Amino acid sequence: MTTLFDDGPRGRDSTFELLRTRPDLSPARAFLEQLWTQYEPYADRNFLTEFRNHIFPRYWEMYLACACLEQELQLRPRRNAAGPDVLIDTRSGCVAIEAVAPEGGDDLDWPPLDTTIGFRLPEDEIIRRYTGVIRTKAKKFDVDLLAGRLQPVDLRVIAVNGINVPLSSAFEDVPRILKAVYPIHHCEAVFDPSGQLRVNWQADRHGLQTRAGSPIPTGIFLDREYTEVSAVLFSSVWPPDTRRPLGHDFIVAHNREALRPLPRGFWPYGKEFWYEGDALCGQTWSTRAES
Repeated sequence: MTTLFDDGPRGRDSTFELLRTRPDLSPARAFLEQLWTQYEPYADRNFLTEFRNHIFPRYWEMYLACACLEQELQLRPRRNAAGPDVLIDTRSGCVAIEAVAPEGGDDLDWPPLDTTIGFRLPEDEIIRRYTGVIRTKAKKFDVDLLAGRLQPVDLRVIAVNGINVPLSSAFEDVPRILKAVYPIHHCEAVFDPSGQLRVNWQADRHGLQTRAGSPIPTGIFLDREYTEVSAVLFSSVWPPDTRRPLGHDFIVAHNREALRPLPRGFWPYGKEFWYEGDALCGQTWSTRAES
């Protein structure tokens, strides 16, 4: 049996090397090896190499798959790395998941952290990053459909891990992933030059703009453009996180206009949101994370 942290070649990912070499991270290593024992029969043959060189997206793929396995969902083994990252067979059909762990990105202007000169939380930039990866993964589903790696009746879910986007969870009034797909209220948190936190509430928002001024819609789950996407799942777990149950911080946002809706409660962890008419509804599942 293979292991994630053997004595093979040095990984190009600095986080992987920290996890492999630091004695104080031995609980995290053991936890990840447990996940790998579960996931290995379903992983593509390039997984170990990619895990060494790009740990966050591959970790997120493995974590997500193991969360499904621990719910006794039926996963399909991956034949290659070309198709969806996770495929779940259910009685009513297949749920195809594209997993993505975005980084800050070149389009983000990260503000100074010195509150003596003022601080602006990069709310718009973070949401813009989420909308970008959702758009990219939605297009990849279309490519997989044309290539025969996806069937027209399959449900499509985009799973976003935001841990690598700096400040993505700071001062959240509501989860920012919701602001990327729903036109809901938002606020802007600002430290003034004296260091006082100021929170400015804004009206409903249906879009942002790129640096060049092009529109970016943020209410995509209430219109007809993304009807092929059933839901977005969000998490901020990262490799040193050994808490259970897996999926304790999941946030699921359902697409009101989806042609093939994801059943509510498909992942009975974390929080879940959906629209009934023009009203945003939500549920918090009774799960407590434990190490």
